[in-house]
Amino acid sequence: MKGDLNLLETDNFTLKQTVSNIGSIIYGICQIKNEIIAFGNEMGSLIFMNTTRFDIIEIIRFAHIGEDYSMVLLKPDILITSSADNSIKVWNITTYDLMLTLKGHSDEVNKLIKLRNGDFASASTDNSVIIWNGESFTLKKSLIRHNKVFVTIAQLENNNIISSTFDSMLIVWNINNYEIIMELAFTKAITALIALNNCNVVGGFSDGEIIIWNKDWKKIFSAKNSTSVIEDIKILKNGGLAVSDKDGYLTIWN
Repeated sequence: MKGDLNLLETDNFTLKQTVSNIGSIIYGICQIKNEIIAFGNEMGSLIFMNTTRFDIIEIIRFAHIGEDYSMVLLKPDILITSSADNSIKVWNITTYDLMLTLKGHSDEVNKLIKLRNGDFASASTDNSVIIWNGESFTLKKSLIRHNKVFVTIAQLENNNIISSTFDSMLIVWNINNYEIIMELAFTKAITALIALNNCNVVGGFSDGEIIIWNKDWKKIFSAKNSTSVIEDIKILKNGGLAVSDKDGYLTIWN
């Protein structure tokens, strides 16, 4: 149902609880603490929920003017959110106050990731990736190369950044000088990316396929996850993968 949030047991992947009537489509679930999660919705609200008691702790209405697409916990008390309103916002999640609004993109901001040095990166429909200073929240570098909208970004084990978009390109960026190291062309769009701890990289595609590459970008595994666009890939604590698609299915891979 539209607006339902399903919580699963991670040991056996059985349904633990369904929280209904949240009001709209849910975006960008982010774990704040063991029992606390944050997520956004298509009305621009930022919602904090206790997953033990299954109750809403706080709702910040109109946190964004548009869908809350992505969020990342930068520090224990600082949450970064992005939206269809072209903005990135910095929140104090102890007081639930807005600290800053960052303007660097000219179109929807689709994806945020935290970098290992404490900075963070954002990918946008304006065809750019921006690296932000995690202390001063100032713009460090804009990476522009793609011809169409950015879909996703990830950081490799060697700290370099990978990006992909609907022009079916995957680009590896040098984290030190922000120059392009490698470009890989595909016949379909890569819609989700995640780097594994063993230096392998997992990509999800617009036709539902998932591919795993090794550190030399040789394909070592591929499979059809579904017939729908892969929207996100997460690493589980047991080393498995959780893959979600646009049709609303969640698939667990060993």
